[in-house]
Amino acid sequence: MDNNEGKISTSIQYQLSNVEMYYDVFAKWDSFNAILEKGPNEMKKYLFEKWNALRANLRNNNDLIVKDIDKEVTVSDFDIILDRTKKGTVVFFITFPMIILMLLQNMLL
Repeated sequence: MDNNEGKISTSIQYQLSNVEMYYDVFAKWDSFNAILEKGPNEMKKYLFEKWNALRANLRNNNDLIVKDIDKEVTVSDFDIILDRTKKGTVVFFITFPMIILMLLQNMLL
């Protein structure tokens, strides 16, 4: 019997960008915005800390296969760009650590 049978496949990057960040932006905007206002370096540190906390939590969940659980990341693996639309709306773009090579390696095995 396969040890992974019935397990859900996910990644830290997916959980961070689609679950944690969603919650932070829509449920805790004041806190999230306060970090944004401190500038990109503070946001990078925040994302790095969130990544590591999430990794620790996911590592203990035996019902999941976490594709990037062993990926070592640094603060510089994250990036954030703040910009404004023509109408003045502030937008931000976040770059997360790349996991494409790791996913390709897993597909080839």
